[in-house]
Amino acid sequence: AEAAVVSQDFDSLLDLLTEDFERFHKDRERTVAQLQKWWRDQRPTGLKSKILELEVAGNEAKGSVQVDVYLLGRPWRLLLAVDFVRTPDGWRIAGAAEERGPRPGAGT
Repeated sequence: AEAAVVSQDFDSLLDLLTEDFERFHKDRERTVAQLQKWWRDQRPTGLKSKILELEVAGNEAKGSVQVDVYLLGRPWRLLLAVDFVRTPDGWRIAGAAEERGPRPGAGT
């Protein structure tokens, strides 16, 4: 997902989300459109993400994901709770919610 966002390949990002993906009561199309608009408007200079914790149970997994976005030379850190599901095509993202909103000054 990180590579798709950084390269602004939002169609590929859409393919990584399940059909019933939900984030803040928005479906996958609205979520990706909102992210695409934000990326275009804010023009971040970088993005890095990493999975901090991952708990797998059969074909489902829950993870805590740290996302660092760089705006105007400053890093902002966001923590997300992400739900994954195994599909015939591999793991896809089924949902995401903020564990902690963006905070300035986070380093990697």
